[in-house]
Amino acid sequence: MTDEQSVTGMDRLDDHDQELGHNRNSRGRGRLSPAERRRALVRKRRTYTFLMWVLALLALFFAWAAFGMMMRIGFLPVFDLGYSWFDSHILYFFGVAAR
Repeated sequence: MTDEQSVTGMDRLDDHDQELGHNRNSRGRGRLSPAERRRALVRKRRTYTFLMWVLALLALFFAWAAFGMMMRIGFLPVFDLGYSWFDSHILYFFGVAAR
């Protein structure tokens, strides 16, 4: 397998860019070299990995908040997971106190 074939999907992107007339890299040259394509792919993967971690943290935060709201309305039994600290230090939002 050659270096050009080992970069998954990048040749399809080049073909698509060529059809649109955007076949230029950041330096204004023609097609990207295999090393530049690999660097672009690595940079894209790092960005996506970072964004997935941010999404996971946001999902955990919203799940924590949803459980706190369910405890506040009495749908779940009260179990303080930092809600009283959040109410006293950040913003009175949950109204959940350890009993």
